[in-house]
This record gives sequence, structure tokens and C-alpha cells, in this order.
Amino acid sequence: MSHSFTSPPPFAILHPTESPASIRTFIMPRLEDLAQHPMDTIIASIGGAVFRPERINVDFTHDLLAFLQEQTKNNRTILAVIGGGGVARNAIEDARALGVTHQPSLDRIGILVTQENALLLAKIIEAKSQNISVRLYEFGDILRKGVIYLRGGTQPGHTTDYVAVQIAAEANQCVLLNISSPKGLYRKKEVGALDPEQIIERISWNEYLAMFPGNHAPGINIPFDREAAKLAQTNDMTVVLMGPDFDNINRFLSGQEFTGTVIHP
Repeated sequence: MSHSFTSPPPFAILHPTESPASIRTFIMPRLEDLAQHPMDTIIASIGGAVFRPERINVDFTHDLLAFLQEQTKNNRTILAVIGGGGVARNAIEDARALGVTHQPSLDRIGILVTQENALLLAKIIEAKSQNISVRLYEFGDILRKGVIYLRGGTQPGHTTDYVAVQIAAEANQCVLLNISSPKGLYRKKEVGALDPEQIIERISWNEYLAMFPGNHAPGINIPFDREAAKLAQTNDMTVVLMGPDFDNINRFLSGQEFTGTVIHP
């Protein structure tokens, strides 16, 4: 099924500034439009490592609930896909160590963890925020304003990032937030390791895919899934990589300076 998209704004950097930690923040063109005409639908891919690194991250979940409550109060629709993180990767590695070699089967082990995470978060929201409407999302659902939709993975061959791009396509959205542990996409040091003190502010899909060559593997851990990146590129989407700092995320949504990496067509 093909989807038509409005062209995303050209996320060029206008005013870079240095923070004390040498992490650069920036303003993008048309962010004033976000302040005057806020996004009414937010699509997010949330890393399992920030929600449930081993046990549920209580501090992150508390901040997420406050964020969701504020967004739904403003009548925004939220569609969030929850990853599996280290819990999924550990389960996959345990299965490998015990002789499971079938790649789709290993993927399905990780998918089950993501679905469990989505259900866990839905039940937490229901228990803690009774004034918020939350549902597990199915493709084809009619979206309602002020409702939170959650889901995990779908099928082998890709990660939950890919599912988030699929949902953005179905919802006809051209901007996707990727919320994970890093504050953005880090530059590589000369020796090849990533430098957490230097965030790449803006990068094209071609440049991103060149940074992370290769094919999908169960339990893969890169900033944004390659298959998802290819699908986002095909659909002219822009993805913003950000850390789990909801003050920073709110700055982005309100058209202010924020810290993160913009990956653009």
C-alpha cells in the first residue's frame, strides 16, 4: 500500500550553541510553526533500554506518565512503539547459547518481550492515570484525539523502529521521535569508538546508512534500525534521535532549542 506524504521541513541548523558538556543544541527552520501550530499526533519509538533495562525504570516511567498526561490534556494523539532493549537481547543470547539458530525464531523471542513491555506500560498507565485513555494499537485503528496507543513488535526481520515508521506512514506523519538512552547520534572517535561528548546535529539518511552498514540480525543494537532507516528514507520522513529527557522533548515540541540528532531525507 502506498502512502502520500507532505514534505517535511528542511531541518537545517540555524543557531548552534555549545552546552557545558560540549553537546550542541540547535534551532531548526520552521520550529516557530511548532509553537504556533503544535503537532496534533506524536509518533515515537521508545527504546526498551530506557523503559525496562532489566526491571522497569521507575523514574523514567514516572516522567513518561507526566509527559503523556500533559500531551493528552492538550488533545494530542500519541502512538508509541516500545522496544525490548537488554531484556530482549539477553533472552535472544540465552536462546542462542542453548542451540536456537533459526533467525526468525530468535526475532520472535525479542518480539514477545516488546509486546510484553507495551502491555506493561499500558497497564501502568491505566493504574496510575485513570483520566488517560490508553489502547494497544492495531494497524487500521481509527485514531482518536487525546488517546495513547501502544504496541510492540510485529514480525521477524526488523526491530520496533521499523514498526514505528510503518505506523507513521499509516498515520500520514512525516516526523518520528526516537527516544533512547543516548542523547543523540554520537560522532566516532579516530579509533572508531563513539564519543558521547559529541552529538551529530544533522545527518542525511544516506550518511546514516553509510555509518551503519550491514543487515538485520536478531537483537541488533544500533541507534535506529537500518531497515527502519531505509523505509523512512523511502517515505521522506525525518527522525529525531533524543535521550529520555522530557524537558528536552517538550522544548522540541514547542519549537525551542533542543539536544538531539535530526536524520533527514
